[in-house]
Amino acid sequence: IKVGTEWVTKGQTCEQATNAVGGIARAIFDRVFKWLIEKCNNTLIDPTLKKANFCAVLDIAGFEIFEYNGFEQISINFVNEKLQQFFNHHMFVVEQEEYVKEGIDWVMVDFGLDLQACIIMFEKPMGLWAILEEESLFPKATDKSFEEKLKASLGKLPIFLKPQSKTDKNAHFALSHYAGIVSYNVTG
Repeated sequence: IKVGTEWVTKGQTCEQATNAVGGIARAIFDRVFKWLIEKCNNTLIDPTLKKANFCAVLDIAGFEIFEYNGFEQISINFVNEKLQQFFNHHMFVVEQEEYVKEGIDWVMVDFGLDLQACIIMFEKPMGLWAILEEESLFPKATDKSFEEKLKASLGKLPIFLKPQSKTDKNAHFALSHYAGIVSYNVTG
């Protein structure tokens, strides 16, 4: 594998190689999905119009907590955080604007910001996604080094918790999502 300007050779077991291939596949899926949504939205958004159309996926009942929650589940739950925030903000803001138009005495409330802490934790520089990407670039990175970096960078945040799973005793950390606390396992 070429890292920067150097070629690095790393011997791996079959299981390690399988995990690495899975990581590459997840990264490709992530980038292709984001690219596709961006392309769809670029065809729908007309800056000359006051109203914007957009493409999004909303699975309002999609937040799930399983006996084992790995990378796939943390990705799904992150997207559900974003979608729930988007839904809350746009649905309730539009409704409140209608109240104002109708002359109803109403104090505007922003329903979308209550999910912000978790979203910021994922997206900020040295947030969960940045740490994952950084670890993916290092040939000697391990599940343990990823876990340690998460705990060092995010461990003091009120939403980053010790694992609380009754079904996965090997879980590494938990996150306080809008729908509940989920323990995650970084193995693999």
